[in-house]
Amino acid sequence: MKASVTGKAIIGLAWLAYLCVLVWPMIAFLGTLALEVRASDEMAESFPRWLMLVGKSAWMALATTLATLAISIPAAVIIARVNRALDRPVLAVALFSIVLAPPMVYVFGWQRLIPHVVGSPWACVAMWSLWAWPMASVLLGWGWTHVSRSTFEASLLQTTRARAFLHVGLPAMRHYIAMVACCCFVFFFNEYSVPHACGLIVYATELLGWATSTNGAAAVVWPALPSIGVTLMAVSAAIYLAVRLPGEQTDYHETDVVMAPNPYVMILTLVLICVSIVIPVGALCVKLLSQEAMVEAWLTYDHELKMSLMVAGAAGLVSVLMGWGVAGATRSTGMSYAMRGILGLSILFGAAPGALVGETFIAAYNSGPFGWVYDHWPIVMLGNVARFGWIAMLGGYLIARFVDRDLQAQAGTDGADESGVLAHLIVMMYWPIWLALGAVVAALSMSELPTSALLRVPGFTPIAHLLVEKFHRFEDGMLVSLSVWLILASLSAAAIIALAKMSTRGHR
Repeated sequence: MKASVTGKAIIGLAWLAYLCVLVWPMIAFLGTLALEVRASDEMAESFPRWLMLVGKSAWMALATTLATLAISIPAAVIIARVNRALDRPVLAVALFSIVLAPPMVYVFGWQRLIPHVVGSPWACVAMWSLWAWPMASVLLGWGWTHVSRSTFEASLLQTTRARAFLHVGLPAMRHYIAMVACCCFVFFFNEYSVPHACGLIVYATELLGWATSTNGAAAVVWPALPSIGVTLMAVSAAIYLAVRLPGEQTDYHETDVVMAPNPYVMILTLVLICVSIVIPVGALCVKLLSQEAMVEAWLTYDHELKMSLMVAGAAGLVSVLMGWGVAGATRSTGMSYAMRGILGLSILFGAAPGALVGETFIAAYNSGPFGWVYDHWPIVMLGNVARFGWIAMLGGYLIARFVDRDLQAQAGTDGADESGVLAHLIVMMYWPIWLALGAVVAALSMSELPTSALLRVPGFTPIAHLLVEKFHRFEDGMLVSLSVWLILASLSAAAIIALAKMSTRGHR
């Protein structure tokens, strides 16, 4: 009975979040847009430049996606071949701590080590991929455990491991690789902070400048259409591939014998972790980090740090709640049309640039009965959820598909309804994964600049904007101190995820 009530509460809160984050902002924005349908001559003149920047952003995102997939393979192999590899606290903390810190923090470290990287698109590609590869490794390694490995293991008796991986392993993983590639492309195409820190103008930069210098919804919609088209195709492809993923494990079981990875693969993974963390963070801290500087940064900006962490954490929590709603609505026969519409709307918000998402929430909460939200921190949180909530929702769909069907049937036989199955089998059994999804959304929210630039509130300044401000003012001491505080926060969050994963070792 208690589980049933909990499950129904989860569904109710999830639908409330859908209305506040997706449905009402879209309705209000379309109503505002209907009054501003005419494009200006300046827009028509700027259209060739927009297309050029779309092409630049697209090739940089594609190059970064390919580089991320290439360098993520060693760690993915370790995660796939070593039973409970992510239960190793050192490996889990190292992998998650990279992606849970804003990527611009690592850029600042690389710039102090190699000053000439500013203005180089290839340097931007390299720093992007060195930040994003751990998450790709976790997803690919997790996917490898859900496809048939018997053919791959049998092929090792007749050929080398490299040829078996190329001709058997990769084809079996094609759906997972393509899905991870689509998700990476969407993020890199709309990411603003790393190119900005590298001194590059990409499409997100241009669109943000246009949104902050003009008034009206149409002034942002028309230049955003090319970006929406490109990213919408990529996100739709990711969802389509997720639907086609195998729904059950085939040859892998948690009790399988541990298989030691190739020592060269382990060495390469350790080198990548060192390059991704130790070198940029060390370059950031050397000669600048001191106890006095850290204390001064905390005393000066403790409110901004606390509020930024709280808002990002709330965005992660609401996103996970929305993911629970999707998981609860996912059945072996599919989802209802209403939930498909909600998921499609979240994809649309994920495909939209951050500047357009900001304009959407201005139209929804700047006046009327919800005007009280506009000048307070919830507006920033809701904007971040709209930008990145699709990640947790897609994760909820995948988790629901991989829940043991026999276990669900047994729960139904024991009298559990759909709400009880959601509370016990989807939420409780996979809570470390939900924690990781929420942490990823929170981390992306911490570094989101375009959306929060339009949703600025008098209560606090997001830490991402403080970092950019210190970067432009060449205040290295404060920049380093704030960056180190964020790195410490990411390490703490990574340690919590690792401990959560270890705590389920005896129950899964």
